[in-house]
Amino acid sequence: MAKTAGALGELTHAVLELARGQARLITAMSDVEREQWITHLIVRSQITADPVERPGS
Repeated sequence: MAKTAGALGELTHAVLELARGQARLITAMSDVEREQWITHLIVRSQITADPVERPGS
């Protein structure tokens, strides 16, 4: 019985660590999405402000 209780405790600990890791991953992905959106806005504004010269013009 003690082995079973110990194993359940370890399993519970592992599941909690997995949940914490997933929460960190979700936060990181949210940060990346925000940074990509900001980069997109910056690039779009640069293209609008400085259109590329076409060859031969």
